[in-house]
Amino acid sequence: MKSCTTNIILAESGEMPLRKRREWLVYKFITKARRFVHHPTLALLQDTEIPDLLWYNGDIPPYINAFKSLGLAARLIWQAEYLPFFEISYKASILTIKVLISGLPKYAIMNQSDFNNILNSRFPYTHLYNDASVSKQPDSVGFGIYAVVKNLRAVEEIIERRVKLSIIITDSLSAIIKLGNDCQDGDWDIVSINVKKSLYNAWCLGYKVVCWRIPSHSYIHGNNIADILANRGRYLAETIQVKGGPQELWSSFLQNLWED
Repeated sequence: MKSCTTNIILAESGEMPLRKRREWLVYKFITKARRFVHHPTLALLQDTEIPDLLWYNGDIPPYINAFKSLGLAARLIWQAEYLPFFEISYKASILTIKVLISGLPKYAIMNQSDFNNILNSRFPYTHLYNDASVSKQPDSVGFGIYAVVKNLRAVEEIIERRVKLSIIITDSLSAIIKLGNDCQDGDWDIVSINVKKSLYNAWCLGYKVVCWRIPSHSYIHGNNIADILANRGRYLAETIQVKGGPQELWSSFLQNLWED
């Protein structure tokens, strides 16, 4: 009986070839290590130009390919002498954020009516709708915030304008679940840490903020407006560069590995 090669078996199992998997693991290590201003391993590996010239037979080690793939994107990773976790106080890290899942079905035309009934009966708060949009051309991320109160933006605005009761409505399930958990974890990124700190500051000042997740594209007017604003934001001439965690780079790198 003729046996199949390992790469064919891996492909049929939905797994990358071993060489690509090694490159993926090295990339994850490098991006995580880049969170530190001074990392001993990166100090030894960062100068890849000279060894790159030595691999003339095409068999380039995975760590060199991973460094080359990271390139200028390394500047998007937040760096410090310590992990982002140490940027937040213990009290803020264990703050319990009230996180709700709407349970509304996706694409249901009656969602707006059911949504309004829930809000009016349970949350007579100021409503803020939050959404983000990612594109490759141009390579950017836009975000949109739509509020019932004019010019109301984010948690800082809640504090500045003294909005005692507010509910932040988003269709991002992963983000809202993360905020509901304790951030006593080294994998928490600086953006999530800063959001948690802002929510803690609001709580200390007596402001109640509730986070509510609704499904995307579900005929809810406020969420649709936030989505439109986020799409427009991708094409603004004026952009800001926000440094985040290494996880933000992983999905595009994985996609490129699969395409190769």
